[in-house]
Amino acid sequence: MRRTCLLLCLALLLVPSLPAEAVDMRVTSSTQFLWFNDILTGEDDEMFAQYLKVGVTKLNQENTASIQGYGRATYRSAVGDETEDLLGRLYYLYLDYRNVVKNVDLIAGRHFVNIPAGSALIDGATLNIRNVGPVGLRVLGGQNVIFSGDRNEITGGNDGFMGAR
Repeated sequence: MRRTCLLLCLALLLVPSLPAEAVDMRVTSSTQFLWFNDILTGEDDEMFAQYLKVGVTKLNQENTASIQGYGRATYRSAVGDETEDLLGRLYYLYLDYRNVVKNVDLIAGRHFVNIPAGSALIDGATLNIRNVGPVGLRVLGGQNVIFSGDRNEITGGNDGFMGAR
């Protein structure tokens, strides 16, 4: 068995490498230690928070596709008889594809939208159609994302968000 693995590894060294395109990935991370007085219990509380922002570009030859994401993980140490909590929150994670077809851009995933009727963080898609004569068209739809005060997401069947501009 050992001899077979060694021969396989040597055979892989002889295989020519193929040209490959590399993506550009940028990662930003920050850590915080939060020490505060919990207004609900009146006790001191401690929490570690880790923020992570990721950007991936050059996904295709024309460099028109990218992925962006930002989220947070929190760790709350045990207070009294409570158990330890590890929670996460995804603020946004979306694919931004420019010129899917001529003058049409697509954003899909969790992203922020702002139209005159209102703003929202949605799990959905936005389609931007540019240069339709002197105007443009923006169509969007998805599930509205709401964060509650106790660090949880609130979702329901009637939390849809749609719009056009």
